[in-house]
Amino acid sequence: MKPPLLLLCGPPFSGKSTLAARLRDAWRFQVVSLDEINLRRGLRGGSGLRDEEWARTAALARDEARALLGNPGSRVVVDDTFCFRFLREDFRRLATEVSRTSRLVVLGTPIEEIRWRIAENARRSGRTGINAAVLERHLERFEWPGEDEPHRVIHDVAALDAWLDDEAVGW
Repeated sequence: MKPPLLLLCGPPFSGKSTLAARLRDAWRFQVVSLDEINLRRGLRGGSGLRDEEWARTAALARDEARALLGNPGSRVVVDDTFCFRFLREDFRRLATEVSRTSRLVVLGTPIEEIRWRIAENARRSGRTGINAAVLERHLERFEWPGEDEPHRVIHDVAALDAWLDDEAVGW
């Protein structure tokens, strides 16, 4: 059985990139990060980007994921907010096109924790932050997966590891 394509979903600073790195290091996943693609393109999403730029980044991410999924044994995770259902559906279709299933993993980080992480991040150098107005607009428009959209909510790394232990049987 080919491993499913994992899609990490959640607001900025909910822990998606941290979990993607954990998947890479502990489970040998290959990571497709839309933030990394934006950086390679010289863009910074936390400052706000036009929809056309995000669409181009999403297309590049689909191309990267498709290439990685060409190896039947590859484990691939896509690190993005997946704030719109149509984006999640695009990647689900991609998985189907390459004879894979997909799993949507939603990070259940409380908004208070996200705001604290953003504030802490602003105190340190290194990772770029997110403009407050961009965050608020993003949160207002976020389309959370509903009951009709299969997904798994993960609240911490231990829950992710336990889920992967169960899921990975037969991969």
